[in-house]
Amino acid sequence: MFKRAMIFIIIPFLVSVFIFSINNRLDSIDFGGFGNVGKAIDTVKTVQKTVTTIQSFQQEYLTEFTPLEEYYIGRTISAWLLAKRKIYTEPNKKLCKTTIDKYVNQIGRTLSMASDRPETFKGYRFVILDSKSVNAFAVPAGTIFITTALISKADNEDELAGALAHEVAHIELKHPTKAIEKAKKSEAVGKITQYGVKQGTKHANIQELNTVFGNIIKDVQKNVLNGYNANQENEADIRAVDILINTGYSPSGLSSMLRKLTVGGGVHGNPQSRANGVDNKIRSLRANTSIYNKRTKRFMKKTKIVKK
Repeated sequence: MFKRAMIFIIIPFLVSVFIFSINNRLDSIDFGGFGNVGKAIDTVKTVQKTVTTIQSFQQEYLTEFTPLEEYYIGRTISAWLLAKRKIYTEPNKKLCKTTIDKYVNQIGRTLSMASDRPETFKGYRFVILDSKSVNAFAVPAGTIFITTALISKADNEDELAGALAHEVAHIELKHPTKAIEKAKKSEAVGKITQYGVKQGTKHANIQELNTVFGNIIKDVQKNVLNGYNANQENEADIRAVDILINTGYSPSGLSSMLRKLTVGGGVHGNPQSRANGVDNKIRSLRANTSIYNKRTKRFMKKTKIVKK
C-alpha cells in the first residue's frame, strides 16, 4: 500500500516539475517590453508573438521530455513495478546491496559508459528482482530491472552483459519515452500551454494534468512490461552489439543468450529471429567473439547463489 501511495504522490510532483520547466522557458521570453504576459496580450501584435512562441515551444516539447521530467516518470514507474515485484536479497540478509547486486551494477554501469548516453539525470541503476519470470525492464532515465530467472539463464559474463547491454541500448535510444502515444503527449502540452496563457503561465488545472500524466505513465508501463515494437527491439539488439564491443565483451554473448529464450512469458519479440539479426551484425563487423575463461570463472563465482 505504501508503494502504491507513493505513485499518487509522485505523479502530482511530476506535473509540477513539468509546469516549472515550462514556466522557466516562457518566463525567459522577451515580450517586447510590455512587462508581463497579461499586458502583452492586450495588443494583437503581442498576442501573435505569444502564439508563435507557444507553437514553437509545443513543437520543441513534443520531441522529448527534459532529463528531469524523464527521471520522475521513471521513478514513478519503478515504484509501480516494485509494488508488484520483490527485490532480490541474499538469504539471511535484509539489505539488497548483495554481492551479486554490486556485480551486476559494475557490469551495467561499465556498459552504460560505453554507450552514447553514459549519463542520465540521476545515473544508471541496475536492480535484481527475485522472480521466476525470465525478463528485464528498461525504465526511463536509466533504471534497469533484471530477474534472477534471466540471470540464471546465463552461462558466462558475456551472456549476462549481452542482456544488460540490450536494456542500456533502450535507454540510450530513449525507447521508453518514445513509446508514449504522441496524441497523449500533445494533450499534456496543450493543457499546460492553454492554462499558461489564460493564467499568466503561473497556474494550471492540476486535476486535469494529473489525468493526462497518468495516461502517459500507463503508456510507458505497458511498453516496459510487454516490450517495445519489433523495430525498437531489433534496434536495441544491434546497438547493444556496438556497446558490448566498445566495452570489450563478446557480442556473441547476446545472441547465445537470446537462443536460450522462448517466445512468450516475459520474453520480448521472437528471440531466435533477434539472435539471427545480432549474428548478422557481428559478421558484418568481423568482431572478435572469443569468450575469456577468466571472465567466465568470475561469473560463476558471483552468480552461484542464484544458480542452484
